[in-house]
Amino acid sequence: MAYINTVKKLPYIYQDITAKNANSLLVVTAAVHGNELVGLKAIDALSNIASKIPLKGRIVVIHGNPEATVQEVRYVDQDFNRAFTATNLISEPTNHELVSAQHLSQLMLNLLDEQASNVAKHLLDIHSMSSTGTPFMSFVADKPPQLIIEQTPIPVIEGIIDSLEGCLAKWFAPYFNSSHIVECGQHQEQSTFDFGFHTLIYHLYLFDMLEDCKQVQQAFDYLSCHTHPYSYLKTNICYRQAVNKDQIFEMQPGFVNLQQVNAGQLLAKISGKKVLAPFDGRVILPCYQRQCEEGYFISQDR
Repeated sequence: MAYINTVKKLPYIYQDITAKNANSLLVVTAAVHGNELVGLKAIDALSNIASKIPLKGRIVVIHGNPEATVQEVRYVDQDFNRAFTATNLISEPTNHELVSAQHLSQLMLNLLDEQASNVAKHLLDIHSMSSTGTPFMSFVADKPPQLIIEQTPIPVIEGIIDSLEGCLAKWFAPYFNSSHIVECGQHQEQSTFDFGFHTLIYHLYLFDMLEDCKQVQQAFDYLSCHTHPYSYLKTNICYRQAVNKDQIFEMQPGFVNLQQVNAGQLLAKISGKKVLAPFDGRVILPCYQRQCEEGYFISQDR
C-alpha cells in the first residue's frame, strides 16, 4: 500500500509557540487517537491568550494521527499508541500507523536535536475517553514526575502505560525529563476540552514555563473541582481486559471511569460471553467505542 508523505496524512507540528527565555521545551502530542481532539483544542485556546500571559520556553504540539482525525476514527489500520516498539520503528512499515510512527519518531528526534543540552524537556500526551467519569493521569513507573504528582490534584492511575506495549509516552520517556499522559474526560464533552486547557496551563506553571498569574489559579481551581472527590487519588492497575480483533466487545451500559465494582459483577460481554469482575476495585477506561484493544482496566487503591 502506498502512502503519500504529506501533513494531511502523517504527524506534523500543529503549533509551535516560542516565548522569551526559551530554556524549557514542552512537547504535547495531541490526537494520537484521531477522534480525541482535546489536545488540539487545548493548544488553540492557549494560542489565543499566549501574548497576554507570562509564558517562558517553547511549546510544540504534534498532531499525532491527522488522517484518523479526518476520518473521525480512533485509528486507520491499528492503534497508533501501540505502534512505538523497536521492531516497528526499524522494519518496513505495512500500514498507515506504522508509517506514521516512523515519521513521528524522526520528527521528535529532529526536534530534540534542535535543543541545547541544558534545556529541560517534557512530554505531555493528551487524551480523552469514550466513557464519562473523572479525568486522570498516568506515567512510566521508573520515571514518575514527582513534582506533577505531588502538586497536581488530578488522580494518578499507575501501571497503564507500563501495561501497554508500544505506548508513545513510554517509548520517548528516556529522551525527556518527564513523560506522562492525561486523560481529560469523554471525547465530545465541553468540560473535557476545558480540562485539557487548564491541564496545559497548570503543567506549564509547574514546569517553570509560565509565571504565576490569574490563569494558574483558575487552572488549579478548575482541575480540583472537576476531579473531586478523587483529587490526589492514587490507584494501581491490577487487571487488563484485552480484546482481540476477531472479538465483539460490549461494555454493560452506565459505567463511568473510576467507578467502584465488586468481584463477580457483570461488566461486559465478549462475543456474547459474560465477563465478570475478577475482584473488587475500580473500573478504568470502560470502552464504549467500536475500535478498542482493551475493554477496561481494573485498579485497586494504594
